[in-house]
Amino acid sequence: MYKSDTIAAISTPPGEGAIGIIRLSGPDAGEIVSGIFKPVNPKSWRKKTSYTLHLGTLSFRSQELDQVIVSVMKAPHTYTGEDVIEINCHGGWLILNRILDTVIELGARPAEPGEFTKRAFLNGKMQLSQAEAVVDLIRAKTEQAAQIAIRQLKPSGAKKIMDIRNAIVDCLSHIEANLDFSDQNLDAAPVSEVLNRLDSARKSLENTVESAKKARIFRNGIHITIVGRTNAGKSSLANLLMDNKRIIVTSVPGTTRDVIEEVVNICGIPVVIADTAGIRIHSGKVEELGQKMTMEKVKTTDVVLAVFDLSRKFGPDDRKTINYIRSKKGIIVFNKRDLRQRLETADVADKLPGWPAVQISAKKRRDIGKIKETIYKLLMEDRDFDIENVFISNSRQISVLERAITSLSGASRALKEGVPEDIVSIDLNEALKAIDQVTGREADDSVLEKVFSRFCVGK
Repeated sequence: MYKSDTIAAISTPPGEGAIGIIRLSGPDAGEIVSGIFKPVNPKSWRKKTSYTLHLGTLSFRSQELDQVIVSVMKAPHTYTGEDVIEINCHGGWLILNRILDTVIELGARPAEPGEFTKRAFLNGKMQLSQAEAVVDLIRAKTEQAAQIAIRQLKPSGAKKIMDIRNAIVDCLSHIEANLDFSDQNLDAAPVSEVLNRLDSARKSLENTVESAKKARIFRNGIHITIVGRTNAGKSSLANLLMDNKRIIVTSVPGTTRDVIEEVVNICGIPVVIADTAGIRIHSGKVEELGQKMTMEKVKTTDVVLAVFDLSRKFGPDDRKTINYIRSKKGIIVFNKRDLRQRLETADVADKLPGWPAVQISAKKRRDIGKIKETIYKLLMEDRDFDIENVFISNSRQISVLERAITSLSGASRALKEGVPEDIVSIDLNEALKAIDQVTGREADDSVLEKVFSRFCVGK
């Protein structure tokens, strides 16, 4: 059990609200709150039974701070594994800070970012990968991202990693037993059996990493840039995807001069949509600056939505647009299908081979569902995986498990080639160390500091 002092922090977001929460965790949490809390039912409060709520007022130095409800949770069955007290007060920022300052004056220490969850990890309440899932859940932008984080938090997710670890430990124990008792004719497992177990563990890790890489799109999102000639309907399309009227739309060419971005949810994937300045051959200095910004944005984007006006013939501005984007991955959007068609779609499709195409009317709000469906299909190409089996997701975890895979491959190769078993055991121990960096068994202070620095204060 991790021994600690008592920490306190505001656990609700800044601003005004109906309720605010100050959280305390540590051995003196109950005593500190008792110094300022006047309960309606003193007898009940003196017992401080776990999982109980107590109505009363907070007062300090003869000044009443607020009417509150105090939640009591006793160690070890709490989030942190320590005694936890939560003061539920009115949600004004002034009130919250006055109460926080008071409990600090009475002996609590201001919590560091993520320190409550860090204590939960250090007290054995969760693995490090589960602690990372907490911040992923807080930052989730879509339902799918939240569900992946929730699965990581569940014991079943942590158990899958531990099952792989146990399989490696079993193989290592056989090999080290042969080394330690080589002169005692032990009934050791055949090399073929150890190899099968190692291959099974390696394949499980490979599947885990592959699924995690494919699922990162739900966590990290994707960048999509809308490009096209002036008045092709880029801003109208952007407004539809953003589901608002954030971008000014007019019939005047060059209305959009800057790159405008917004995060939207497309079929569960967080997508940053960027609307850009229209592309045309003859333009003024201001428009040229906007077009340079468009070119820079296209270089770094993941996917391009190339908008072409069906009511206008293919021209130099369209050709210039294609020259910007032909090396990228994208979707052709033929807009203004409600008007008389003058554009030969083959003039565009032939120059962007492999790009899916969809026809819409942004002005009439027609077929916008087709755009989202096409975007989703494009983004999910080569991402055939079962989201239910994703139980790691961030780059640190993926990198560490890839090292474990490399070590397991080396151990298997060494066994097949008849390399001495003490060399094989080195590779297996390296694989274990890598896995233990995911669970937190081998995580040093620098790793913990990096992980928990991503948290807000109060969690």
